[in-house]
Amino acid sequence: MTQPMTDARLILIDLDGCLLPGDFRELDYHSLTSIREYCASLDPDNQPKIALCTGRPQPYASALLTVLGAIWPEVPSVVESGAYLYYPAENRIRMNPVLTTELLAQWRKAKEQIRRLAPEMSAKPGVGEKLGLSLIPAGLNIPSLFEQVCVQFADCEFIEVTYSSMCVDITPRGVNKRSGIQALTADTGIDPAHILAIGDSANDLSMLETVGIPTCPANAQPEVKAKCVYVSPYPYTTGVWDIITRYGRPGSRSA
Repeated sequence: MTQPMTDARLILIDLDGCLLPGDFRELDYHSLTSIREYCASLDPDNQPKIALCTGRPQPYASALLTVLGAIWPEVPSVVESGAYLYYPAENRIRMNPVLTTELLAQWRKAKEQIRRLAPEMSAKPGVGEKLGLSLIPAGLNIPSLFEQVCVQFADCEFIEVTYSSMCVDITPRGVNKRSGIQALTADTGIDPAHILAIGDSANDLSMLETVGIPTCPANAQPEVKAKCVYVSPYPYTTGVWDIITRYGRPGSRSA
């Protein structure tokens, strides 16, 4: 890593494959309860607060933040893969400044084209309303669908394509977890070198490359593990709690 390893001031957690196991696996209620207890008892002057950095939309993030009790004034989460900052304590969202009027108009046209062509790629759009578009594979594995989307839309300069453990994510060009974190640091004044991030998939690489303390659970993809200063020996929620206990204590360091 090019950035120095420093004290964490904020912990950003991906949802699917990290805080939640995904694929309708049973939740780890013990670890979720431990994280909630951490949020309830932390010393805000000496321990990092917790927020989310996820491709999921604001209502989904709001429910998880409420469950965890991770709601503090002026501490936003990054939602919809960087499209918005969500401030739960103030119940407001702010659009990523890279989303200009021109880019949004171009994106709407591209999004409709992707929706029309999804069945030809053995995929279906994810349910729910959000700015970006998620494609769920039907018969293909996710990396294969990712490659097919990249080939199909190689000439489309207005989109960005990545994938998670659950789906292929398509967003307007420049909208990703990196630019979402950049908007967060501009709003909060938190130095990215003092942010710890927990991710597991390819769509988390831009997040992990932006922060000073990149970490992951044991189930993370190999290319993700290669970017991290700490790989938990435990998967999913248990791994997230392991990382929090390692770095969330007062005076803990990323070494």
